[in-house]
This record gives sequence, C-alpha cells and structure tokens, in this order.
Amino acid sequence: MTGGYRALTSILLALQLGLLVFSMLYPSSVFFFLCLKTLLIISILIWLIDREKPTKWLLYGTLLILPGIWGLIIGLSSDNPGAHYEIPVYLLAPICYLIAFRYARLSFLKSVIPVLKIVCGINLAVFFFLYFSGGGHLYTILQHATMFVIQQLDGYHKVYTLQATQLIFLLPVILIHFFFKQNTINFILVAGCTLMALLIGRKIILIIFVALMMCLCYYSLYRRRSFKHIIMLVAPVVAALAVFPQISEFDNQKYMGSVIDSVSSLKPLPDNNLNSPHDYESKSEHPELMSKILNWDYLYNSSKNRCSVENNIKLVASYNDLNATIRNNQIQILADQIALSPWLGHGLGYVVKDCIRSSQQPWRFEMTYLAMAMDIGLLGVFVYCIVYIRWMLGAIRANLDRSVSFPLLGASLFFLICAASNPYIMSVENLWIFFVPYLLVQIIEVPDFQTMV
Repeated sequence: MTGGYRALTSILLALQLGLLVFSMLYPSSVFFFLCLKTLLIISILIWLIDREKPTKWLLYGTLLILPGIWGLIIGLSSDNPGAHYEIPVYLLAPICYLIAFRYARLSFLKSVIPVLKIVCGINLAVFFFLYFSGGGHLYTILQHATMFVIQQLDGYHKVYTLQATQLIFLLPVILIHFFFKQNTINFILVAGCTLMALLIGRKIILIIFVALMMCLCYYSLYRRRSFKHIIMLVAPVVAALAVFPQISEFDNQKYMGSVIDSVSSLKPLPDNNLNSPHDYESKSEHPELMSKILNWDYLYNSSKNRCSVENNIKLVASYNDLNATIRNNQIQILADQIALSPWLGHGLGYVVKDCIRSSQQPWRFEMTYLAMAMDIGLLGVFVYCIVYIRWMLGAIRANLDRSVSFPLLGASLFFLICAASNPYIMSVENLWIFFVPYLLVQIIEVPDFQTMV
C-alpha cells in the first residue's frame, strides 16, 4: 500500500501543478478540465486507501456546499432561468476542488514558485510580443490561442487587455516573493508584471497593487528591515513607471486622469433620470413580457434595462464614467433584490429583468458578491467568508515556508478583492484560487507518504 500511495501522491503533485499551469496559460481549455477530472479520480483513490478519517475536512466541505444546495433548491422551485448553469460554480467545482486539494505534499511548496515564475515569464513574453508585433501568422495564432484581446477606448490609442485572471494572481505572487527573495529574476518579473498592468489599463488592479506595495513597505519598516531592502522592493516598480511613457501608445495625461477618476467612481453617481425599477409593472400585470423571458436580446435591448451599455452611453461623458454608472446601477438594483429575500436569497440563476448585463448570461453581474448575496443570501456569503477566513488563519499559523505560503495566500486574497467588481471568480477554471488556503492547510493536516506505514 505504501508503494501505491507513493505513486499516487507523485501523480497527484504533477496534476496539481498542471492544473495551475493550464489555468494560467490556457484557461477554459480541454486540457484544464482533463487535468481536473484526472486529479479528482486520483484523489478519490488516495482517499480510499488513506487510513485517516477526514472528519474536519468533511465538516468544512459540507458547510461550504450548503449555500449551493439551498440556492439550487430555491432556484429550481422558482424556475430561475440560470439555475442549471450555476450548478458547476456553486456545487460541482467546490466539491471537485475539496477532493482534488485534499491531499497535498510538501513537495508542492518546493515546486510551485518555480513553476509560477516560468508561467509568468511565458505570459510576459506573449504579451510583449503581441504588443510590439505589427501582425503576422504567429501574431494571429497567439492572439486566438490566448486571452489577449485588442480594445479601442476613449483616450487610449492602443490597449492590449486580457481576461485579467493571470495577472491578478501572478502579480501579487511575484511581488510578495520578491519581498522575501530579492534577486535579479524576481526583479525582472516584478518590473515586467507592473509594466504589463500599466499597459493593460485595469485601474482596479493598479489601485490594489499600490495598496499592497504600501503594506509591504510599512511591514518592512515595522520589522526594521534595512533601507536598502525597501529601496530594492520599490525599484522594479519605479523602473516600470520610467519605461511606461516611452513604450505606451496611450494619451498618458488622459490615462493617469482615468486612474485617479476611478477612485472617485467608487462613490454613488446620480441616477441620470434613467428609468427606475419602479417603472416596471408587476409580473402578473404583464404576462406577455414574461412570455418573452427566454429572448434575452429583447430584455437586454429594452429601454428599461438600466445595466446595458447602449442605454447608459449617451448619459455619460467618458468610458470610465460609463463603467462606474453601470456598476452603481447594479449596486442599487441588487441591493433592492437582496432586501426582498435577505437570508437565503432568490436561488441560483436568478434574473433581474431591468438589469441585464449580457444576453448570453443574464444571471451574471460585475458586482460579484452582491450577486452572490442575491442568489444564496447573506447567510450563504457569510458561510463562504467564515470558511475562507478559517482556512486563511490556519495557513498563516502553519509551520510552512513563508516565502512560498505568503505569496500564494496574498495572491488568493488579492484575486478575491479584485473579483468584487468583476466576476473573475465565477468560473470553474478560476474558482481554484479560492481554495489556495485550503490546499496549504491540507499540507499540514495530511501526512506525507514518507510517514505512511
């Protein structure tokens, strides 16, 4: 049994690292889901031969999927249009990751940072090739094979952006690891990631990144680190800021103005006399409208949809104001819906007919945690928070290499904060980041194969 356990845990380690690599380089691919399914099977096999009774694991695992269970029951009983589509995010993926990360070896900690550095280097190479390339066959292949997309925005001459999952996770990992290990490779990666964040133009990432940098500098002063350590910590960011105006094709004055304005955009904006939710009559009074509920294009294009780009673009002065207006409309509407069913929510896949952001997924919103509170209630969000905090505290107190565990924990928290205004976390291929503290806790709680009799 010992030999079988050794072989299975070695395969498990490779699959866990493979899952991380595919999610960073090629998310939503068949390779990612094949890796996840194989990881699930191997974990179940190890579970069957493991002599330990995972009572605590079953307790927290059951607690975590309870909100998804009652949300599904309410959603199906209420005939919510998106109930079936939300099952993977709220039920299947959490169960998969609870099982897949149940067994993690100390070898994972030794391997994960080098693997992430390689992944980060590949992402940077692809990004800067696309940024500086004028086209060609390789350009076309890379742009279609990756998540990098060209956007044309007001005040920006050329913007390369991406589904920011990779950068949101990799940037804090590399920065916090640089805090512990100040070497040339980490310097280059931090500078490259910072420059990439500036060129992409995701303001929320930059704002939270600045906050993280200030926290690390303050912590260095608190621990009485040398002045040289603090200078070295800030140096790659300064280098990126120095290079940015030289290579960017932005209107830099407008760019910096939009970054500053994005802070004020967090404040509520006036409603601009857009139709309020009260302009809608009740469902019973207009059954002909609800008979078209499956025609999401109809609802999206409705003049009473307060969350569509087309209905808001004529009311704002800039693209930055447009995003802020739509998000503030979402906050108001989702808060009203939460008040109607605060504790258990309206069920998975609930659709608010006067706030349709996408005709393809009308049950999804940028304000992720408000949308979760609407679906599974405040009680469900509270359960998620309690379980995550419990894992986080366990991982912080654990006797692990902090130069590895702290970058992973910081990146997980950084990602969840960024997900507050974009639904990054609401997908199977990104949800594993929520379970990073859980994986680190399992390294402590589950004995390595060397200790198995």
